[in-house]
Amino acid sequence: GFEGYGRIHGMGRIDTGGGQGGRESLERKPKRNGKLTVGSGASQGLCNKANLKSVVVRHAQAVGRCYEKGLMDEPELGGKITARWMIGPAGQVQGVKLTGTLDDSKGTIGGAKTKSCLQRVLRRMRFAKPQGGTCVVQWPFVFTPGE
Repeated sequence: GFEGYGRIHGMGRIDTGGGQGGRESLERKPKRNGKLTVGSGASQGLCNKANLKSVVVRHAQAVGRCYEKGLMDEPELGGKITARWMIGPAGQVQGVKLTGTLDDSKGTIGGAKTKSCLQRVLRRMRFAKPQGGTCVVQWPFVFTPGE
């Protein structure tokens, strides 16, 4: 029945073992603190500029999480990425393209996972409906590795 609390009947003794065991395989990589600077964007078309800035700033934390994940694999990852996308008639993001590079201190270009994560975040943004059809937006993001 369900009358007792925490009892196991007929299963024998449960031994949790002693000592530390193989902890190193369970620990996460240390978190790297990086800095994200969200630049001022530009747009072509009849978009509400206040709405553009509000939505991008609201999603900056998710963009930062993409970068933090990238820093775990590539601790010196940094650079400037300019995102370009179109806002459709219903306010949805269409066709995200990224230009610029993310590289490490040795000049090795990397950050493929970070870029794909960034594209996913940007595609999920929803804006106010543009007046007159569509709007093209270009927005810079600067990623600087921390210590």
